[in-house]
Amino acid sequence: MVKIKNKKKLKWCLVNYDSGKITQKWAASYLSITPRRFRQLYTEYKTTGLDPVIGINLGRPKREIPEEWIDIIKLEYDRFRLNALYME
Repeated sequence: MVKIKNKKKLKWCLVNYDSGKITQKWAASYLSITPRRFRQLYTEYKTTGLDPVIGINLGRPKREIPEEWIDIIKLEYDRFRLNALYME
């Protein structure tokens, strides 16, 4: 999936598509996305009335490491001066 880099272009396309000035296919090619993705963004725009939020909460969530583990790792590193692979 291609990331939409320009939010102003997206807003312009959504408003003009809503008024009937441009087609879905033209807007999708202008934004360099698929027509299906444009329809998804448009339905989100119509249901909420706000611009779709893009690029937030991407990727795997961070995994929290307990403080106990961090302390143990620091002690072992100070003691042996080895990387994580050798300490394992």
